[in-house]
Amino acid sequence: MYFQAFAYIKDNGGISTAKSYPYKGDYDYCRYSNRTRGTTVNGYAYLPYGDEKQLQIAVAQIGPISVAIDATEFELYHKGIYSNQNCSATHINHAVLVVGYGSEKIQSADGTENEVDYWIIKNRYQKL
Repeated sequence: MYFQAFAYIKDNGGISTAKSYPYKGDYDYCRYSNRTRGTTVNGYAYLPYGDEKQLQIAVAQIGPISVAIDATEFELYHKGIYSNQNCSATHINHAVLVVGYGSEKIQSADGTENEVDYWIIKNRYQKL
């Protein structure tokens, strides 16, 4: 579903800025204008579904990558590290931008160390 947005932006010559075309939560006619264009899409590609290694390679070689995630638990999230053990691979409901990745050793309560991989994402859930 999210991939359709890239096709639409590419086919229509761009998309307005969020400030010039705010979300209303209502059905309305399209008011897009080239004068308020915020960005364009020259092309896009797909990565194999669920292939985190390919996503790491793409982020390292291309740069930020748009992905869709299960953000059901985001409601009370404010900042910092987000971890959700109940994250669903099929209940996809939000798009974010992966800007980096890493791993670090975390010591558990029993004293054992585990290597934990993480993604650095950019999200936007605020009023303009």
